Amino acid sequence: MAKEKVEEVANVAGTVATIESNDGKVVDVADLLKQMESADIGQELGSDYFTLEPGEEQRVIITKMTEMNKMGGASGEMIDAVNLIGSDGRQKICADRVLVSVSKGLAKDGKLPCPVQITCTGTKKTAKGTYKEFTVNQLLLK
Repeated sequence: MAKEKVEEVANVAGTVATIESNDGKVVDVADLLKQMESADIGQELGSDYFTLEPGEEQRVIITKMTEMNKMGGASGEMIDAVNLIGSDGRQKICADRVLVSVSKGLAKDGKLPCPVQITCTGTKKTAKGTYKEFTVNQLLLK
């Protein structure tokens, strides 16, 4: 006989008493709401889009591979992207092909997070549009 999953109902009609976290732990909603009242504000979870103009360079930490909505694409169309932390401490996201390719290689080799210097060396015109060219150098920490 199959085991049934019983969902706990809170004291207030229409609310849920518990939820399950990504790691399978059961979280008491009332307790979590109570803790939120006195919680400190943490890191902002939004991301800026990372971009450089020709001649600019920036040092960042490549943190992980992710996906983002394709700009100008069909609704819900996702593309590979990379998460970064800029020198200002803010999270950034970028779907540039060069940065995604470099980041995939670093992730495959188990080298993330990785501090790098990214330099925009110029732009290149192709039949499909204009693209920025980048060099990406790993930073050797002392």
